Amino acid sequence: MDANGVRILVDLLTLAHLHTSRATVPLQSNVLEAAPDMHRDSVKEWYYGNAEKERLGPYSFKEMRDLWMSGQLMPKTQCWAHGVDGWRPLHTVPQLKWCIMASGQATLNESDLATLILNMMITMCQYFPSRDEDDTIIRPLPRFKRLLSDSSNLSHIVQLLLTFDPILVEKVAVLLRHVMRDNPQLQRLYHTGVFFFIMMYTGSNLLPIARSMTLFIMVWFHYW
Repeated sequence: MDANGVRILVDLLTLAHLHTSRATVPLQSNVLEAAPDMHRDSVKEWYYGNAEKERLGPYSFKEMRDLWMSGQLMPKTQCWAHGVDGWRPLHTVPQLKWCIMASGQATLNESDLATLILNMMITMCQYFPSRDEDDTIIRPLPRFKRLLSDSSNLSHIVQLLLTFDPILVEKVAVLLRHVMRDNPQLQRLYHTGVFFFIMMYTGSNLLPIARSMTLFIMVWFHYW
């Protein structure tokens, strides 16, 4: 926590969206738009250069990797894609930093890495509960939960629901239940789109999701 490790872990969580071998959920939108040979890695959504003078693209993620290998992209090259908050240097965009700049051989795929990180976060929340042995609410909220409650971290955690991976969705639901219990920043959760994302999920492991949503709704009505 002192070395900004929570933010690094959250950045690594976002890589789960790049796992191309995960089964795609057959929603009406992607059934109509998808082609038999379509892969997530081939979607052209990345730009580089400068928003005002030189804007090159769009490129697929694979093409961006090829541009990096050929030396056309540098760590300080300005990059942008839909969902990225403005033009940013390549080394500050998690997907590009960890999947293009990073060297070495990964031992986990993106989904397994996200599962490992979510398990770590759930364990940390259990080590630092929101209530003591007498069931009294602890104030201030444990630091780890305050860090995860920050809007910049919370939104990325919630967006893992859009992977529609049953394991990740369940882990996210459990983590949110731990983080948001007795959390005075609960209102931030409602700005992340969590309920819309949950309604899009078509998996059958609904019990942990239902427990989390029930807790959020009960607390919300209590505040109001």
